Amino acid sequence: MAYADDVVIFADGDSKEELEEKLEDEIRILNRWSSVNGMTVSVQNQKTKCMVVSPARKPKFVINMTINGQQVECVDKFKYLGVLISNTLKWDEQFSCVLTKLQRLHFFFKKSHYYFEKSSMLLFVNGLFLFVIDYCLPIWGCVGTQFLTKTVKLLERILQTIVNDEGLQDFHFLLERANMLATSERMFCRLPSEMSKKRSTEKNVILKNVNKT
Repeated sequence: MAYADDVVIFADGDSKEELEEKLEDEIRILNRWSSVNGMTVSVQNQKTKCMVVSPARKPKFVINMTINGQQVECVDKFKYLGVLISNTLKWDEQFSCVLTKLQRLHFFFKKSHYYFEKSSMLLFVNGLFLFVIDYCLPIWGCVGTQFLTKTVKLLERILQTIVNDEGLQDFHFLLERANMLATSERMFCRLPSEMSKKRSTEKNVILKNVNKT
């Protein structure tokens, strides 16, 4: 192996000092392993960051972390594997990124769907639009009904175009015609069974709100 990316070190603690001590131990182990395997740990590419995660109401602090004498920047948010993670584990900004991508895809679809057959339009929805929604959905999908409903409305407009009926307002019927699941249903299909049970009530609220709008 010549190159390793996306490595994450986790440590938990009740104080700044405890976190710094644990991270120093972990970095020491990482450096030892890297040395044995002929690799080096570097932070020069500016991709290496440090983030302290804690509840929003707790006071924030910055820890002092260095790797091989190089200072590691402490940040409030960080994009990891395409998901924007905040230091309070709130997913509003991640959802905003997802919604922006969906709106761009919807705009492209609205301008170009005249040139495609129904099968090609469904391929677009499944391969691009739903792919953006599905990526890490069980993680950021807990943003709440007011956010998920926005993705549902965009999907509804696209499906109305595909079935060629702008006046059709029954979203469940649209999904059935296109053989698709709603955003909330897609999320619950990907959750472990224990978490699905806990969120079943919220799922029903999402679908009920969509039918009302």
